[in-house]
Amino acid sequence: GSSAVARAGSTSLPAMAPPGYVEVNASAVADDVPELTAGEPAGQDSLPSADSRVQRHATITAVALASLAGLVLAVAAWHSVSPGAAKLETHSLPAETATSRQKKAASDISLAESGAPMKQFYMYRVQNDENYSPENQNMANIGGALWYLHNEIVWHHWMRKGTYASTPKTRIERWLVFTKATPKLFAKGMNFGVVNTYDLGQCTGPFRCENLQEYGPVVGCESWTKPTDGTTGNNFPHQQWVGQNFYPNAMWYSLPGRCSSQKFWNQSDKCARHEPSGHCPPRSIPTGEDTCTYQYSKAGELRISELENISSFDNLLAEGGREYDKTTDKGVGLHFWDNIKDPKACQRRIDTVEALFRKKYPEQPPLTDPVCDFDVDKFYPHFPDGWFDTTTTSTVVTTPAPSTSPPPRKGSFLVIGDWGYDQYAHRNVAGVNCQKNVGDKMLQKMQELGDVKFIINVGDSFYPNGVESQDDPQWDAKWRGIYDKKLRSVPWYSVYGNHDYHKDPCACSQEPNACAQVNYDINNRDKFYMPGVNWYLEHPELDLEVVGMDLNSWVGGWNSTRHTNDMTNDDCKFTTCEDTCRRNSKNRATEAFDLFHKRSERSSAKNMLVFSHYPTDYFHAAPDFLAGLRDNSKHHIFYFGGHRHNTDQESTISTAPNTNWLVGGGGGWSCDGKTQGFVVGEIAHDNTVTTYAVLSEYDECCRGNPLRG
Repeated sequence: GSSAVARAGSTSLPAMAPPGYVEVNASAVADDVPELTAGEPAGQDSLPSADSRVQRHATITAVALASLAGLVLAVAAWHSVSPGAAKLETHSLPAETATSRQKKAASDISLAESGAPMKQFYMYRVQNDENYSPENQNMANIGGALWYLHNEIVWHHWMRKGTYASTPKTRIERWLVFTKATPKLFAKGMNFGVVNTYDLGQCTGPFRCENLQEYGPVVGCESWTKPTDGTTGNNFPHQQWVGQNFYPNAMWYSLPGRCSSQKFWNQSDKCARHEPSGHCPPRSIPTGEDTCTYQYSKAGELRISELENISSFDNLLAEGGREYDKTTDKGVGLHFWDNIKDPKACQRRIDTVEALFRKKYPEQPPLTDPVCDFDVDKFYPHFPDGWFDTTTTSTVVTTPAPSTSPPPRKGSFLVIGDWGYDQYAHRNVAGVNCQKNVGDKMLQKMQELGDVKFIINVGDSFYPNGVESQDDPQWDAKWRGIYDKKLRSVPWYSVYGNHDYHKDPCACSQEPNACAQVNYDINNRDKFYMPGVNWYLEHPELDLEVVGMDLNSWVGGWNSTRHTNDMTNDDCKFTTCEDTCRRNSKNRATEAFDLFHKRSERSSAKNMLVFSHYPTDYFHAAPDFLAGLRDNSKHHIFYFGGHRHNTDQESTISTAPNTNWLVGGGGGWSCDGKTQGFVVGEIAHDNTVTTYAVLSEYDECCRGNPLRG
């Protein structure tokens, strides 16, 4: 669930540009990029000495102006046959000669020696009713925008949004964009780089955003058409959608802006001097310099209700309708989104959006998507690692500069559970100091490793009764106020524990959107990442897959006399809907086991990290599950469970030759053993994963004797 194409914070295409694609050096179809000239600073009139460099610049600028003039004529012709539509402001060439314009440009610009072609095309963004620039954002073509809406937004029944952190999506914006690759990127045979992901304006990946230093702030692209030669091609960094996205030639883009190491409110002129935006100065077209790789202007928008041909989303709901139901693959009273896996239906949706833009803005020329020529193996010399062979000051100041030697491993992760201490409801744990002590050791270990990619949280995050909403003050008191901001700078992959359900609306609803801990946006670090009660996420760059399971109907699994049919969520008696809660929990456990077996069969990852709230000894009545956890024929499976408040490998049922851990020693409830702490996983360059525990001293966490063991 990336939130690419929204403010989050998201192949082998034809070898030649498709018909209708335009490569030019300027455009007059813009409402805020008037009289474009290559690198022209406003008000510059002097001409330097006429050396070969000036002559080269003058020649390139002349070509740019010729292209511009041609496009102006094309736009004029387009206007002449398309009167009376919603108009966007356009600008014509100024009344001065190409020679005088060359003189203005030649004294200051530094055009790319690579001679990379100018690309001109439309980008789209799914947006709420706020207005802000597309810099440090993720964009898309029409197919990519529709895929984002279809996969992450419109199936939420009561509100058209994908996360609690975002406001409802209302429209698809269109932007006219010009791009030009930097010399270093074009020398690798590419006009587009990797798609960087952003969270509130801050670059969050892939890797540590080292590419912004290596190639400059170049425009990124990715697609999901699988290459026929077996390579990754441009199927990166969101490879999980290969074979799942049926929108033909769907693409996502990124537009790197200034201060990309910082969130919006921390971006300043000082950091911009070290981390420039790729956005060109006003009145300029892209030159391929680090400060001028793209230019853009707003080029219209459609309300989502327009393409669905409904009066409003609220009216649809009032009439008992629904945009899209993932279970039935259809809408109710609306059929625009039916058949998500039918390429012909997806193409019809693309055609509908194109036709609506043509009708609404007939004066704008049609532009075809560019070829996404990003190639991950050319771009990253050590892929699947993300480091480069250069040593300079890092563009992204929150991470260390890449080293000339490879990092010690691919990455690492931490695992913790049963940590949400409450001062009024706990047993023999030594107050909040135990949770803090474990948290401090996690921070120390994270700083020591320097490459923690995520934290796995096996649940019971908020003792004694969970949170009631996304705004519950316990998020601050028991999570944000305990764990350092650095620990929360990576995703916390999470599932529900039995205590988490008590007052959470999730217990009484079948809709994941009602769950207070569910969050679909992996870039929203103010919450856990939990895109459903059962979920999985592929990490191809680490050759592993993460599977989260809701097995709370097995809370009584400690009782060896119980059989499968006897398993029920006994904690439902603490909810307001005991019968519904028991039924939901049983259904979710069935879905969890089914998900595990399917992913075990279908995943190509070397390692699988599987977790639920319960240790393996709770599943004596689920022999198929235990057998699956032991099967190492395709993957090495690491299983993590909590609930019993200790951190060890001795008290559980063995899953050898695979690995499992009890990780319930987070310090939130009690000491059921003598070892409280968390688990570390280190991923070597050969994709081998090594796990080990980091423990707190018993006296720092527990009062008196342990309750058990």
